[in-house]
Amino acid sequence: MSVVLQALALFLAGTVVFDAIHWLLHRLMGSRVGVLRAVGGLHATHHRFLDRELRIHDELLRANLLRHVIPEYLTHLAVSACALLLLPAAVVLPVVAAQTLVFLFILRSGGKDVNHRGIEVLRAYRPMYFCAPAYHALHHVHPDAYFSSWIKTLDHLLGTGLSLEGRRVTISGADGPFGAEFARLVSASGVKEVRPLDEPARRDAQLRETDVLVLCGTPRGDGAPEADGEPMVELVERFAQASAGRRFPVEVWALAPSTSSRG
Repeated sequence: MSVVLQALALFLAGTVVFDAIHWLLHRLMGSRVGVLRAVGGLHATHHRFLDRELRIHDELLRANLLRHVIPEYLTHLAVSACALLLLPAAVVLPVVAAQTLVFLFILRSGGKDVNHRGIEVLRAYRPMYFCAPAYHALHHVHPDAYFSSWIKTLDHLLGTGLSLEGRRVTISGADGPFGAEFARLVSASGVKEVRPLDEPARRDAQLRETDVLVLCGTPRGDGAPEADGEPMVELVERFAQASAGRRFPVEVWALAPSTSSRG
């Protein structure tokens, strides 16, 4: 493996280690042991600095630097220092330089880097393995999920790339065996509300109050999937129009049976 690829792998490994520590700090916030809870509380400052409404609190700028930005940088340096036991300095030192440049950039911005800015309307992130700013912003909206910082490895391993806590879910096909069981599972995931999809005349009002739309589709005669009597594509478009202007992105989960046959 070339020096460049080894350095890149080490840099990303350092981010995953920090993500794991990040996840642990959130667990410590609810610890019954006072000392551990206090350690987790240091990270809570970061979430007060950029709160769940994605508002920056400038009065916490210095505290955020001391309790989050500097510890994050030191974590990355510690991983790189340990890597010197296995890798040559020619691989490790460029990584340390990159980590330091990132740290200095964040320090210069006062902690208001590309991932930590006040946002009026949060757009949905584009699906990819790297974490876009919109993905990290969701961690501040939903602190129980979206822990990954650069790549989504930790969230994929822990299943924390999604949060349902406090969200309103609408399910089509909720009277079917799959929909009914899915509704039961979702209800146990901390959601605010789970409702079956309403009749067509009242759907627009319902969709305006929906955060996650789950479509359990069935094939029509032409093979196109529909959900509770409405073409799935049209229902998704209807949801997009009903949710236009929302501060935080909504989601559509679609499940439709395959129309292909096997011989």
